[in-house]
Amino acid sequence: GSLGFSCIDGHRFIKAGPHLDRKASHDNHAVTYVGRLSGGLDFGLPCEFNLQIFDAFDIGNVHNNAFKEHGACALNLHVRRHNSLRIRNEAGIKVFREFFANCQGTTVTPVVGLKWVYQNPLSGRHVRASFQHQHKSFKLKTRDSITNQIAPEASITLNSEDGLYFSAYYEGAFGDGWKSNEVGLHLGKSF
Repeated sequence: GSLGFSCIDGHRFIKAGPHLDRKASHDNHAVTYVGRLSGGLDFGLPCEFNLQIFDAFDIGNVHNNAFKEHGACALNLHVRRHNSLRIRNEAGIKVFREFFANCQGTTVTPVVGLKWVYQNPLSGRHVRASFQHQHKSFKLKTRDSITNQIAPEASITLNSEDGLYFSAYYEGAFGDGWKSNEVGLHLGKSF
């Protein structure tokens, strides 16, 4: 499994008629725990490239902290903290090659891939919220539908002989009315 912490920068665009055009923004944090079962097969390709076919099944719980929007005056929302549980499956292919960067055993591994991602929220489909300076709350629908998406990915990882690694990555997800572009950096040590 894994434990993660996310910093979220979100925007909600509000448009109604010719006189209402506002943007509500927020920053909040989420903690995620994911259990994963995965497997795959690696095949050698010409020129020392590798092809990996894989499948991974996740079950994850996300705890989102409460947050307050700003920038939309009376239309700002105060969203309460909430938990959600979901299952996710991803199946795809990756092509990669490991290059030796120096004589001390440092390697560089570029990876490109494409996968199909299925997500099904099991709980946490609604969250309570209220408008700014209002006490009456209401339910907001979250990303509650089952989705099927295509997800391209690319990364580059540097591994040192002593177990230190640094990775930069991009992962997109597109389909069923959603789109996501994620970039990130990982720094760690293998034991």
